[in-house]
Amino acid sequence: AMAAGLPAITTRVGGIPDIVEDGVSGYLIPPNDPAALSRAISSAIADPARLRAMGRAARTRIERHFDARTNARRVVDAILEEIGGTNGR
Repeated sequence: AMAAGLPAITTRVGGIPDIVEDGVSGYLIPPNDPAALSRAISSAIADPARLRAMGRAARTRIERHFDARTNARRVVDAILEEIGGTNGR
């Protein structure tokens, strides 16, 4: 959803809170809490302008932090740095 420019409504489990910023790029709700899900959906529907802004923030966050090419480059750079750093040992 976030990569498509949509805010996510998701639960606070695993690494998801590291991806979704509550109230900025989506809504984080407790697991197994239908009332919280209902509130998040109602909040999203009630303010279309805020929803669009959250969608833009979501897309920006995904592009900045979770782009596959960017992250692959970071991994390769880290490996090359480590290889270069071990040559002198």
